[in-house]
Amino acid sequence: MAFIGRARQLQQSLSAGQFNTVEPQPAVVLARLVELETLQNECNQRNYKFVATRDVVRADVDSMIDAQCACVNAIANGNVTIIAESGFELNKVREPRPLPATGVMKSVTPLSGAQAMFIFLAIRFRDFYELEITGPEGFNRMIAGTHPKMKVSDLPVGVNLKARVRGVNSAGQGEWSGSLNFMVYGNTSSQDNTTV
Repeated sequence: MAFIGRARQLQQSLSAGQFNTVEPQPAVVLARLVELETLQNECNQRNYKFVATRDVVRADVDSMIDAQCACVNAIANGNVTIIAESGFELNKVREPRPLPATGVMKSVTPLSGAQAMFIFLAIRFRDFYELEITGPEGFNRMIAGTHPKMKVSDLPVGVNLKARVRGVNSAGQGEWSGSLNFMVYGNTSSQDNTTV
């Protein structure tokens, strides 16, 4: 199994020099690799009762290697040369990041004093949210934030407004949510939360 061979080489690299302090210790991972290899050999001989155990041990080894990777990254502190010396394979091509999922407006709560509270569902793969509020006479305000709850002040009072949200990350902008209609007043407020 190619995974076991690569994992053994990695543990040998980590056992030397500045990486021998990684957790879990390479000797612990090597012991699990021996167990995994035994289980894999049983499965290769069509002894399928070991498949579930083999999969559990493989997941455990993956988890331990992930933890070791985190330790190496902490030791390297951003130095790629140190990371390269660790034995971990470096992928020079970044995996493409997906666009954020489609936004979902949960609610708009108009508040007194020309304000409103906007709540939306968390958007997968987003770095931040963009909230767009539109109204009559070309009113358009964009607000960016990192939390799925925003309080906005200085909104036009007594007119129909619409709000929608989307996620944004380094890959671009996600799809806008449906719009919610609302209206704010100077001292009191009203809303219909109608999705358009």
